Amino acid sequence: MTCEDGRARVVKISPAHSTDLSHEQRLLVNEVTLYDAAAAAGGATVPRVVHSELAPEATSGAYVVMTACPGEPWSAVVGDLTEGETRTLRAEFGSIVGRLHSVTVPAGFGCRARRRRGVRGEAAATRGADP
Repeated sequence: MTCEDGRARVVKISPAHSTDLSHEQRLLVNEVTLYDAAAAAGGATVPRVVHSELAPEATSGAYVVMTACPGEPWSAVVGDLTEGETRTLRAEFGSIVGRLHSVTVPAGFGCRARRRRGVRGEAAATRGADP
């Protein structure tokens, strides 16, 4: 969305907590955690979280408002790129992804951490509720 002052923002919402996609409601928590940790670590180009409501039971439901990263989608420009530009952009993309992979996040982050803690069955039984 574009604010009245021209700033671009992205708004992401979780599915309504009455849907069968309840396991996805807590994904925004992971996303905000990663963005905050990556911003604190520096070096990686990530959106900045402007505001968030992460409780799916909130009247508004869970949502996050973040800055929009500048640029154009690769799919929109791929046909106009030379082989050299494509190689350069792939190298830049790989560097960004590498920096993101070096970000340390709190223990218990993400679905894999939940499985390591032995709550997989519990999570399935509660349709993804975060323990």
